[in-house]
Amino acid sequence: MKQQDQQAVDRRAAADEIIVAALASGRSHQEAGDLAGVSAKTVQRRMAEQRFADQVRQARRDMVGRTTGMLTNLEADAVGALRDVRSCPGWWCRRRSVRQPRGCSTWLRSVRVSSPPRGRRR
Repeated sequence: MKQQDQQAVDRRAAADEIIVAALASGRSHQEAGDLAGVSAKTVQRRMAEQRFADQVRQARRDMVGRTTGMLTNLEADAVGALRDVRSCPGWWCRRRSVRQPRGCSTWLRSVRVSSPPRGRRR
């Protein structure tokens, strides 16, 4: 294969990789084409090929699987943060627990809490 032909194949493979990632993440054909440096029509032609469309579907499944795994890992922290917020006695602690979810009760024990400022609100 000539060097020019190989470069064309390499460019297409690189563009395909970008298109697959863009479409799998929910971008439009136009957006995927812009990112890959090809037209939306080229993206449509590529999607008409069964093998390419399967690659996009598989990439989307992989993304959903990774996202589901990350959300599952965060579940315990989220429940703990909600428990802390619910058990906090005042607005100052609830506000703090939203900023720093874990350890609200530890923070509350270590800080002398004063009443909220009184007076006119603006």
